[in-house]
Amino acid sequence: MAVANYSHLTYKLYSIDGSLTLNENLGIIKLSDEQIKENEIQAEENKDKAIKKLKELKEPLDMDLITKDEFDK
Repeated sequence: MAVANYSHLTYKLYSIDGSLTLNENLGIIKLSDEQIKENEIQAEENKDKAIKKLKELKEPLDMDLITKDEFDK
């Protein structure tokens, strides 16, 4: 029996005033366009920080200062 995986889909529900509306059970009712933009900026900054950290951690391997086995530990 095959099971479809739709976890990659994202749905956004907007109220009449244009704000993003979520389920009350989540504790978030509405997000303004400004809040949505702030969240997107924060997510991008977090992504950039993570990439920078990964590059820093990989640098010794790239410079042949450690082996692949040492890096993988």
